[in-house]
Order: sequence, then C-alpha cells, then structure tokens
Amino acid sequence: MKTKINFILIIIVLCFSCQKKPTQENNINNTASIVDNPVIINDSILNEKEIHYIQPLEEEYAPYFALLNKDGQTITTKDLLKYDKKILIFTDRTCDHCIAFYPELEKFAKKFGDEFYIVTLQYDTTVSQLQQVIKEKKYHFNMLAANDAVLMDYRISSTPTIMLLNKNNFILKNIEGMLSAEQLEAVLINNKTKK
Repeated sequence: MKTKINFILIIIVLCFSCQKKPTQENNINNTASIVDNPVIINDSILNEKEIHYIQPLEEEYAPYFALLNKDGQTITTKDLLKYDKKILIFTDRTCDHCIAFYPELEKFAKKFGDEFYIVTLQYDTTVSQLQQVIKEKKYHFNMLAANDAVLMDYRISSTPTIMLLNKNNFILKNIEGMLSAEQLEAVLINNKTKK
C-alpha cells in the first residue's frame, strides 16, 4: 500500500513539474503566444476560443521607445523622424548570429550610410558596453541599449530582426535572421517599396 501511494505521488509531482508557467509574452493583449514554440496545453488554453500567435510588426507605425546611446543620451522614436529612411536592427549582445551579422551590417552601412539612418537596438547591454564595442570595432552605424519592454512592443521573437521604416516611422519591411551585406542591399535597396 505504501509503495502504491509513493508511486502515485511521484506521478503527480512529474505531471505538475512538466507544466510550462505562463510567460509575459503569452499575456500580451491576452491573446498572444510565442511564434514557433510549441504550445503547452493547459486549462486556460483549452478555454480560449482560438489561439493567437505574435506576428512581427509590419505595415504599421513603430511603437514609441526611449533608449540610451553610447553617450548616455536618450534617443526616442520621435528623434528618428528627422531621417527619411531608417533601419532598426534588434540584436542581443550574447547572440552568436548577431555578432556574426555586425561585420555584414558594417559593410552595408559604409556603402549606404548616407541613404539610411542605421541603428541597432542591442538587448542585454549597458552604455559602457556600447562604448567599448563602438570604440573597438569603429562601426558606422548607431547602437542603443534595448530592454525587455522594447522587444515586447516590437514583437521580437528572434535576433537579429531588421525593420525598414519610412520618414513617418511606418514599418515597411520586417526581416528575421542574419543577412549578408549583399542580401541587405537586395532587400532594402533594389526591392523598391510602394510606401
């Protein structure tokens, strides 16, 4: 009898330990779930009429942000309005794909930096870390220290994510993944947009 009770307790513990706790992304607008991740079925999901997934921002205005640059100055989306075309690149300081992407972005920035305002919003970084990277690498693009709120507002599910904005901060394109300088040119320069 004691063995049966212990066996039942072990099964109950295992069942409860495998449940995924709800994340903040799941609660965005009470409808979202992370893209490309398996959905864990639980009572709250079973009660929903339909399950919605986070879709990358595109063909809508860029949400507001206020982030620090390498000089400790606050840069906002309103500051971006003075540029006709801008490219926002969401990266993570510890992301291997982002680190490999920076030299390609640098090639693109050297060639098209006069045509675009190019800025990376780097997650999990500080102002001093930005200063160190820019000093060492001498990048020709701008870098801002990003936070959780910005990644959630822009619905970033992977890094790098590249967004092309027009002069009114309207998001024309959203591209997830690492591209070469040539691919960036093909997508952002040669493929003309209507907006």
